[in-house]
Amino acid sequence: MVDFSSLMGMVAVQLLIYAAGLGLCSLLLRQQRAAMAHWAAFLLLQGVGFVLLTHRSDARTWWAFVGSGLCFTGGFVTLRRGLLVFVGLPTRDREQAIGWGLTAALMVALGPQVDQASWRVILSYGFAVWAIGRAAADCVGPLKREFGRLPFWMLSVPASLLVLMSSERVIRQALNMNHPIELHSLTDGSGAVIYGYLIGASMFCFTFTGLLVTRLVKSLHHTSQTDPLTGLLNRRAMEAQLLNELRRSRRSGSAFAVVSLDLDHFKRVNDLHGHPAGDLVLIETGQRLLRAARSTDTVARTGGEEFIVLMPEVTAGGAREAAERLRQSIGETRFEIDVEGRTHAVRMTVSVGVAMALPGEDDPRPLMQRVDKALYRAKSEGRDRVAEWVTTEAESAANQPMESTTRPAPPP
Repeated sequence: MVDFSSLMGMVAVQLLIYAAGLGLCSLLLRQQRAAMAHWAAFLLLQGVGFVLLTHRSDARTWWAFVGSGLCFTGGFVTLRRGLLVFVGLPTRDREQAIGWGLTAALMVALGPQVDQASWRVILSYGFAVWAIGRAAADCVGPLKREFGRLPFWMLSVPASLLVLMSSERVIRQALNMNHPIELHSLTDGSGAVIYGYLIGASMFCFTFTGLLVTRLVKSLHHTSQTDPLTGLLNRRAMEAQLLNELRRSRRSGSAFAVVSLDLDHFKRVNDLHGHPAGDLVLIETGQRLLRAARSTDTVARTGGEEFIVLMPEVTAGGAREAAERLRQSIGETRFEIDVEGRTHAVRMTVSVGVAMALPGEDDPRPLMQRVDKALYRAKSEGRDRVAEWVTTEAESAANQPMESTTRPAPPP
């Protein structure tokens, strides 16, 4: 049968291995380094606490009885702080410093003597209940919003296990202050508490890893789908959106349009004011298009000074009106560009091409060819205007234009 010290040693080794793993990961993953370092410190302190427990004996040394308690309570402080860092909330350092400082001071004052052991038990387990409870109250909402229910419950289970286990020890001790139930031997349910700690800490470790991987995967997906300069969708994401809209249109029979926009004479901005000014123009263009588009529209930057707007559930007339509104959102107000403390007023215009998806169309390439030709027509007819490519079903295969409508540029 495993004795008390051996069991403590095995638990300590397991926790220290978990701590080393998270610590190594924190060195490799810079973006999540702070949270991972906190969680590694939590597991490290728990492991050191169990190492100190292996030295408990009738001699009742200070480190074995008081030092272990300080490690356990300090570990719960780092656990809570790491969760707050992970979800981006204030770390509440003052509150935690006061709470742990008072608890630690009382534990030191009580000392390792057996006649004060019951109070140490209440302080140690009571602090664990407080720290985990406060962490749960702070982080439940942000965790559920970001990761959904499954990861939330995966984190709730070990937290609930530790809170219930610690609460049970506090209540039992308070009801019988003459009989300390500290972890000293495999009696009074101490074995269950030890295994509960090991299971809870292990679940925390695996859940932390799962949360980190989930966040990293989401970040990679976002990066692969987003234009880094404007924050709009990129070409790859827009192509996926367009394909999905074609499929939805075939099922429902609803019409939709694609609008292509290209800033006129954009190279002049870079030549006259520098590339930082050009970047600011592109960012502001994206914001103006987002404000002018409908809430159901999708706006993307597909390269250089080119933008695409996908307009579902729209008629040809509605698409023309919406495209004109987008054109006006760019040209009606000058761009105020601040570069190195100097403000430049830049007037930009945009050429716009519009094309409707054909009934039953399932390949986005002909649609994009039509909208590109409409954009080219807007450019060739003087820029700062909307050109529409209108086709019949019979003529769509040959991509022959039936009609082109342009809107003259407003007077300067």
